[in-house]
Amino acid sequence: MTSESPGRFPIAFFLPNLEGGGAEAAYVDLANGISERGFPVDMVLAQARGPFLNRLDGRVRVIDFHSRRWLKVLFRLVGYLHRESPVVLMSGLDVANAVAVLASALAGTGEQCVISQRAAVRAAWEIDFPRAWPAWVELLRLTYPRAREVLCNSAAAAEEVVTLLGVDPRRTRVIYNALDLDEIDRRCREDPEDPWGASGDLPLVLSVGSLTPRKDIPTLLRAFARVLQDRDARLLLLGGRP
Repeated sequence: MTSESPGRFPIAFFLPNLEGGGAEAAYVDLANGISERGFPVDMVLAQARGPFLNRLDGRVRVIDFHSRRWLKVLFRLVGYLHRESPVVLMSGLDVANAVAVLASALAGTGEQCVISQRAAVRAAWEIDFPRAWPAWVELLRLTYPRAREVLCNSAAAAEEVVTLLGVDPRRTRVIYNALDLDEIDRRCREDPEDPWGASGDLPLVLSVGSLTPRKDIPTLLRAFARVLQDRDARLLLLGGRP
């Protein structure tokens, strides 16, 4: 854990780690953008590991709790909130959101807690924990309504946190995922290293995302099989397992 800076009053982001994923990438970009504008930023992590650590702006302070145990992380986060008094604590990913709400309540800083919901709650938990998902969803139902605001990256996610988790609709906001258009344009101009991808003789369908059950790759394969019934094409899956 890094040293404390009394009176600094940072903007704090809380995540389990910075392993590869859309949420982690979005938070790193957001932290960097705020830091570039001269505001103090803390990236608070249960474990400071993952490839996105190298993408953090050098001015972003990393707080490492060095733990995979959520109960220990909870109390270390309470201590951090007491010491640093961030102007806002913004968390991402479901369990981290619940921990952020609980820690903020214990530290008496609930008004500074903003959480982000970035996936369909019930479908995601049913896939990952087919037997225990009701208990996990109940944990979210007990904590999410106590956040100052719940930010969602789609209208469907916002509707679900209201109907399934009981969040006051006045406390929900839809903010779509940000896009770095300059970076996308730069990448589009790069020459593919693999000639199979560079060849333009057949249409190429590109799927980019983690190769996890949540992405439902089998449905994509079935849909592409139907495409092949009418025309020749190629399918490229680009991603990996976290």
